[in-house]
Amino acid sequence: MRLFALAFSLLGLFACTSDQGVSNLGDSPGVQQTPTTPGTDPEPDYGDRDPLDDDDDGTTGTRPPRNPPPPPAPTPQPPAPGADPTGALDGTVCIIDPSNIVSGGRVEVQHAGGMAYAVTDGNGYFYLDGLFPGQATVTLRTGSFSTVLDVTIYDGMDSHLAYDSCIPQGDVEIMVVGGEYDDIGAILSTDGFTYDYIDGTLPGVASNFLLNSAQMAQYDIIFFNCGFRDEWMSSQAAVTANLRNYVAAGGSVYASDWAYYLVEASFPSQNTFVGNDAVAGDAKVGQEQIINASVIDAGMRQLVGPTATIDMALEDWAALQSTTSTVLVQGTFTAYNPQGWNYPDLTITAPLATEFTYSQGKVVYTAFHNEGQNTFDMDALLKKIVLSL
Repeated sequence: MRLFALAFSLLGLFACTSDQGVSNLGDSPGVQQTPTTPGTDPEPDYGDRDPLDDDDDGTTGTRPPRNPPPPPAPTPQPPAPGADPTGALDGTVCIIDPSNIVSGGRVEVQHAGGMAYAVTDGNGYFYLDGLFPGQATVTLRTGSFSTVLDVTIYDGMDSHLAYDSCIPQGDVEIMVVGGEYDDIGAILSTDGFTYDYIDGTLPGVASNFLLNSAQMAQYDIIFFNCGFRDEWMSSQAAVTANLRNYVAAGGSVYASDWAYYLVEASFPSQNTFVGNDAVAGDAKVGQEQIINASVIDAGMRQLVGPTATIDMALEDWAALQSTTSTVLVQGTFTAYNPQGWNYPDLTITAPLATEFTYSQGKVVYTAFHNEGQNTFDMDALLKKIVLSL
């Protein structure tokens, strides 16, 4: 009987020391547990009984983590040999709210057969066929805004984006510099965007912002309304350098009408205005009129057609002469002669809206704006511009 008990005790001891049955020493009475920091795994001192020293050579193996990382997300699998691309995907792309459709938006579908692309039409709609069945990843983009969605492509049938799968504003930060004769913030608010605002009609506000490159860098898009104060010109070299650096780093800028000189002084090779480009305000010669403008940009044409009614309800707007930039909208208009009142008026065919890239960023200028002179066409064009930045 004693021999049986002794054997049983030896078996128990073997079970405790075997690495197949390590006991939880921390649960034993009188044993102090060491507090741990999430993500760490302190190595307790086991002495001669280290359960990870399998060969008793004084070294230990690697402990398995307490919380192993989740498995990677599934990726679309390559199609089986001989498989046919029989699936399709369609939908209407919107931003923030289903009522805000995105024309000219980019759709990227990573499916089992590779990458497919589409551009939304004037109603924000797209249709892509020739897709392999299985899981797919859809990326929707417009300007600085994007979102990623997971969808399933089905064999021999159309799949559809959910009605409310809108692009969110996300972490895109927007600043509006207010002016006397424009209110781009009204368009942003109507479409559900959030933004910061400074009143550029107050002394020093706009110039202090433009001189603070760190503050500017907090924003992805900056809107300069027509009619903000021009005190920045007393520090023109520093301000224009800041704006160039901001755009070069990927920032987007929109300037309307009288804000033209900030763009002209910062990027003098892009737009040529009526009058002397070296003299601030010399381009303010546009007369009050309604212009039947030609819409050049393809995405804008989807929205309003080949022509747009532009109501220049206030005279002395800044008139462009020509550009090396991309022309978005162009028209024929009359302007006062910058040489003086005793010279005949000018009839000019020139851009009314331009766009150019500078390194990683973008700049858009429009001679028209939305306060006191907006038409249906102008609202649609300005909304398109907002979504392109």
